[in-house]
Amino acid sequence: RISAVVLDRKARFVRDLNASYFHVLDEGRSRPIADFKHDLAGISVAILFDVSGSMDIASRSLAAKFAANHLLSWLEHGRDEAALFAFDSRLHEVAPFTVDTRALQGALGEVDPFGATSLHDAIADTAKRISLRANRRRAIVVLTDGIDTASRLTPAEVSGIASEIDVPVYVIAVVL
Repeated sequence: RISAVVLDRKARFVRDLNASYFHVLDEGRSRPIADFKHDLAGISVAILFDVSGSMDIASRSLAAKFAANHLLSWLEHGRDEAALFAFDSRLHEVAPFTVDTRALQGALGEVDPFGATSLHDAIADTAKRISLRANRRRAIVVLTDGIDTASRLTPAEVSGIASEIDVPVYVIAVVL
């Protein structure tokens, strides 16, 4: 059994592929594809919300909450799962992974900006946590102004960690 996730050049999922798009090699020998099906498994999304002091501008925080609510509205209630994490100088789990994605919308009210920013460290820690979500497509969506003031890790190190465990990271920059 082989699983594949296909992304285009902009890291978007490619849908509606069939077996003719794939070629399987086993130790250099071509193998026939005996069965091909689309995986209807849900997605696990970790929403990583910047609650550092630089996000304390009301319009930034409000815009980030709006974006998070919009993202949650796209998820299929009962199938897809999401969790809400917040970070300043360290990572905080606001709401654990749940398929009750509507409940997470209420949890967004619990995130209030304060403190330093460890953006890179928070992404790496979240990637490690979401990698434990088995049998699902996974992604991290970061809502931030992009200012990092306290991380131990570099962007290259974080990219390596996320790539190693095959977790795409999408950053929504909130700059107002």
